[in-house]
Amino acid sequence: MSPGLVSLLTVGNGPVSGGHLYNQHMVDQARRHDARVQLVPVTEKPDFSNLAGQIVVDSVVAARVGKALPAEPGPLAALVHQVSGGVDGTHRARRARRMADLRLYGMCRLVMAASPSLADRLLEDGIPAARVEVVPPGCDLPTVPEGSPIDLRRGRKLALLNVANWLPSKGIDDLLDVVESLPPGEAVLHLVGSGEVDVRHARHLAGRLRGLGDGVIVHGQVSPQEMARLYSSADALVTTSRNEGYATVVAEALRAGLPVLGWGVGNIPNLVADGREGRLFDVGDTAGLREEILSLAEDGARLEGLRSKAAVRGRQLPTWQDTGDRFFDALQGILDR
Repeated sequence: MSPGLVSLLTVGNGPVSGGHLYNQHMVDQARRHDARVQLVPVTEKPDFSNLAGQIVVDSVVAARVGKALPAEPGPLAALVHQVSGGVDGTHRARRARRMADLRLYGMCRLVMAASPSLADRLLEDGIPAARVEVVPPGCDLPTVPEGSPIDLRRGRKLALLNVANWLPSKGIDDLLDVVESLPPGEAVLHLVGSGEVDVRHARHLAGRLRGLGDGVIVHGQVSPQEMARLYSSADALVTTSRNEGYATVVAEALRAGLPVLGWGVGNIPNLVADGREGRLFDVGDTAGLREEILSLAEDGARLEGLRSKAAVRGRQLPTWQDTGDRFFDALQGILDR
């Protein structure tokens, strides 16, 4: 048996994010389960009167769809990539979205959380444990051809990689503070992610970057193949995000054998053990992060030790095929019940 047609309600075209990748991979995995996933973009005034198949609601649009769903939508499911209410916008806006999110999740027979930390938050918010299931994303990357790594160090001792869209919650300002304070020749930072999500914040970051010269290289959004090459060529991933539902980029970095340095928020401590696959600090501890970068720049043996342990941890994490198996098995489970 299979869930057949799955209508996954989500955002339209936008910058690549962890949730966006998850949804696209479920489209690709559906065939293995004799199913089909159609991504249904949610507009400002959604009309779902002709919606077909099993309905799954992406948490990014959960607050907008509750009142627009069919009167009897069948065994409804949600796919939760972020904390209820999200992390961006004003406190008032987040509170209103949180209430709407939880109303929608309360209607669902199945709430799939992308991480154990998100599942814990759902239980704290009153969602019954019997309805919550952890379905983490995969982290496998395209194969990088032999001999294709690129020189990211550019004459420095370390090449640091940050993968995040330019949003205030991603804490790129903190990271630029650290890079700005490093002595010349120690490290170069490569930024990957969209600058079009929050134009005002992107303008602010662009102003800061003008004073950093060639110590920071901006790549923008890149293809999955190019992303795999960057992972394989860097020395460490640095993440100063202030909230992470799962932290897909952290999992991908581990899969590529990259140690992770940065703030230990959200699900990141479930992926990285401090001192084993990287170093985790309290949010805003730029002095601690700076000292760790300087230490690794001078101690190649310790860097290699972290890289080796990161690769071991990365091989323990699920692939997208694993995620597809869990996702479609969970949907079939509520249909069977």
